[in-house]
Amino acid sequence: IFDRLLAAIQSWDKDRIRKVLDELLAIITPEPIPDDQNAAILYMEAFDKLSVLSDGEEAAIFSFNTGESLSEEQKELLRRYLEKNRTVIEMIEEGDQRPGCNFKVEWSDGYFTQLPHISRMINLQGLVLLRSKLGEGEDALRSAEIAARFGDSLASEPIIVSQLIQNTLITKSHNFLQENWNPEEYGPAFTNSLQSRDFGKGMQRAILGELYSSAMLFIKKTDEDLGIPDP
Repeated sequence: IFDRLLAAIQSWDKDRIRKVLDELLAIITPEPIPDDQNAAILYMEAFDKLSVLSDGEEAAIFSFNTGESLSEEQKELLRRYLEKNRTVIEMIEEGDQRPGCNFKVEWSDGYFTQLPHISRMINLQGLVLLRSKLGEGEDALRSAEIAARFGDSLASEPIIVSQLIQNTLITKSHNFLQENWNPEEYGPAFTNSLQSRDFGKGMQRAILGELYSSAMLFIKKTDEDLGIPDP
């Protein structure tokens, strides 16, 4: 498809270019998922229900995120914050049980594609990791495991930033797990979990997505500035 796209652009036949770009878009666009099987539906609803942080909560979460020791007062403040967001956490847990995740992004927009879900997923993962840190027993471990799977929600997205954030989310959660649970007991499982993920496949799709976006931008700018490019 690289060669056919280059040949189409060199010909400057708009119908030919459009045909190849449509084919490329079909390749990079993730498969649609029915709403009742789509974790993204619940994740976005959960984010909308997330309570606004007070100044004290924000300061305590900052300390948590930067690895500072939390005072008992801060821990209690964050436990109350988690309780306020019980419904949000339940929605995240339900979403984790769904078989697929598709945020219904308009990939045809190329470099102008809006990606508001990425920052939301980072925030939701932070909430789940917080619950894991302050929780106990199986509930805490389950929250940490859910956080580890958050990155998978971005695995099929055809853009490099999503692939990089996917890796960041997975690495952050696995580091958290190994720091807070017995590495000898859980470490091999975490390593196998990372190795079982096909990061290369996602990056290949992202490279094709970047090709689509670059071609779209080139054609738009050439039309505006030059008219017909020099083959």
